[in-house]
Amino acid sequence: MKIAGYGFCCRDRAFNSGSVVAYGASEMMRVWLDKGLIDCAVVVCEGAGSVIAIDGRLVQAIGARLTGIIKTSPVNEIIGHIEKEGGIVLDKTSARVDQVEGVERASN
Repeated sequence: MKIAGYGFCCRDRAFNSGSVVAYGASEMMRVWLDKGLIDCAVVVCEGAGSVIAIDGRLVQAIGARLTGIIKTSPVNEIIGHIEKEGGIVLDKTSARVDQVEGVERASN
């Protein structure tokens, strides 16, 4: 359903920043970013791995309907979209998931 409906893991992945639920992690991070309560968020996106984002809409677009991802492979179109929206992809060649390194880079 996620692949057919939203293009997950595919080059034509949909990035919709609309809220899915009122209490999800990406929804909360979006509010915190929009209100200036936090400077950035380190999130994981399939096809990109760990991402540093300062735009709440990007965090929501990445996180909506995405759960439990621990490993992925790079998808150039997904990485390109994230970068176009101001996100920083931790490792474009392997799309590795490393939240600790993401936080370390974000704090510098």
